[in-house]
Amino acid sequence: MDELELQHVIRDLHASLRALQGFGVRAVRPAAAPSGDDPDPAEETQHVPGGRETAGAAPEPGVYHFGQGRQARWAQATRSRGARTEEPASRETGRRQVHMFAAGDTASGEDSSAAPAWTPNPLSPNEATEQLEALRAEIGDCSRCRLSEQRNHIVFGEGNPVARLVLAGEGPGRDEDRTGRPFVGRAGQLLDRILSAMGLGRDDVYICNVVKCRPPENRTPQDDEMRTCGQFLTRQLEIIRPRHIIALGGTAAKYLLGTNQSMNRLRGRFYPHPCGARLLATYHPAYLLRNPHAKKPVWEDVQLVMAEMNQPVEEPS
Repeated sequence: MDELELQHVIRDLHASLRALQGFGVRAVRPAAAPSGDDPDPAEETQHVPGGRETAGAAPEPGVYHFGQGRQARWAQATRSRGARTEEPASRETGRRQVHMFAAGDTASGEDSSAAPAWTPNPLSPNEATEQLEALRAEIGDCSRCRLSEQRNHIVFGEGNPVARLVLAGEGPGRDEDRTGRPFVGRAGQLLDRILSAMGLGRDDVYICNVVKCRPPENRTPQDDEMRTCGQFLTRQLEIIRPRHIIALGGTAAKYLLGTNQSMNRLRGRFYPHPCGARLLATYHPAYLLRNPHAKKPVWEDVQLVMAEMNQPVEEPS
């Protein structure tokens, strides 16, 4: 390795360490030597009150176990490409999002024929804001499903009306229901740190949820509730027209992709969305609060989005 390449490696390492500090990581330790095939990250498979998923026993909180830098990232990318070729192809359409899970339980990544190519939003920020406000007025004091019975506030969403990145979660929690704003509790504070590590703030992105009312006791939204409320998320995406969507948590990912696959299988690659965006699924910030070991795969996921966001986009002439 020559001196110039060594300088690049050191600079990458410093950038990663700063990002991990933004995630709240307090220590970095070397990973144990592999003894065969690397195990997959823990899956989100067990539902608990609060509507989020949990995994098995978590390692020491606040400790990020490094792999081997660029070699580990390359190995992860290689494994992802191999897994992708083994999965059956399945074209996603807008209809599958409306009729949730009706056509099977597979989601195929990188299928450019499944959605229109992304083009920059032709609306000005003011025009997009007016359309979002009109959509919020159409929702009104909603009573379309049972979630309205115990809510305090409808949590519509907030941020840049023409954002190129939308972050979509499952639904409001207690703090969101109290304030009417998305992601303002402990999970929201962690999301802010993730955005900061990406070099972004709330004003640069748009943050929303599949359902706009808090489910009782933070339970997972039911399919009919997501179908009823998800139509408004679909229309939000049509107005904002983001270049990328990050689905936060298994419920949001499964709804937006129309699939029953686990987060462990969905994350780490892009999927076409009917609005023209490229969608990437990753763990919900609330899951990270209970499972700090999942911060590493989340950082790997958001790095994929960052790499594409940094690529220039050819504006129409």
